[in-house]
Amino acid sequence: MTEQMAVTEEPGTLTVAFVPTVDDQVRANREILRRSRWERVLEIALVLFLGRIVVLTVWRFGWRELFGSAMLPAIVLAALLVLTFGMPALVRWSIVRQRRQNPHLVGAITLTFSGAGVHVQSPLGTMDVPWTSFVRARETPELLLLCFARKAAYFVPRRALRETDEARLRALVSAHLGARAELMKPTDDR
Repeated sequence: MTEQMAVTEEPGTLTVAFVPTVDDQVRANREILRRSRWERVLEIALVLFLGRIVVLTVWRFGWRELFGSAMLPAIVLAALLVLTFGMPALVRWSIVRQRRQNPHLVGAITLTFSGAGVHVQSPLGTMDVPWTSFVRARETPELLLLCFARKAAYFVPRRALRETDEARLRALVSAHLGARAELMKPTDDR
């Protein structure tokens, strides 16, 4: 499904219009919430440590002791495993629920990129965001994220861009964010 609604207006500006799907929002949330390498290492170490406590307790004292002194590590281990493996389903469910409860979350979004920043127009309202507000940008094979906080971002699905507009958008983001932009090379595209 290709949705090419990008429209080039004045020189130096690029307007992209799209209707975000649930999959777009799930991908964007996954990228926004993506943990750093050290956070993953810490999580794995914690799971292994707590798993070792639980396994050694059961091995040495039996299952009854698990509900005694090893109860807290067992609960924390179970919670970590549920969060690790259940989070993608929980995020999707949450997005679908929010879209059902608030019809303003479903609708066309128009982003106009210019030298001054990004003009955002959505069913929720209109906003001008200067380039200095963005802390980083990250491009994936599916979308481009423009993060204005550590865990908050605007996104553009790549399916909404023509190839020529992708290059222009990359150039605009790179020019204004510099080293804060993690962009793919044009040869890595599609």
